[in-house]
Amino acid sequence: MAGHGPHKHRDPEVLVALGTDPDRPQELGAGYEICMGPEMERHVVNKLSMVFIPGDFIHWPFRVTKVTRPFIFIEAQYSPKDVETSFRDLVPGDMRDKYVLIDSDGSSEKGKAKPQRGTPPR
Repeated sequence: MAGHGPHKHRDPEVLVALGTDPDRPQELGAGYEICMGPEMERHVVNKLSMVFIPGDFIHWPFRVTKVTRPFIFIEAQYSPKDVETSFRDLVPGDMRDKYVLIDSDGSSEKGKAKPQRGTPPR
């Protein structure tokens, strides 16, 4: 499994990555990449970081590429309910079954959030 596929949220989101070495607070002790925007511009990070993602901005959550020591990751959304739209067409067809693609209208009713693997719903 490769992770959570490309998507956007209605509301802003913040991603924070913190290292755990008190003697070197800027060192993350890991490396990750995140893709941003409809062109999926790739960003590689290996230091303490905070990423602000505006509402309705397509992003592909981070993929950890290296870990040399444990690190802390925090994700926060400025929303009372998660509203998410997936972008299946940004994932190559042969890779869609490796990602979780979620479409959610923010409803708390059972069955409203629809995590899906691979192909779009019928």
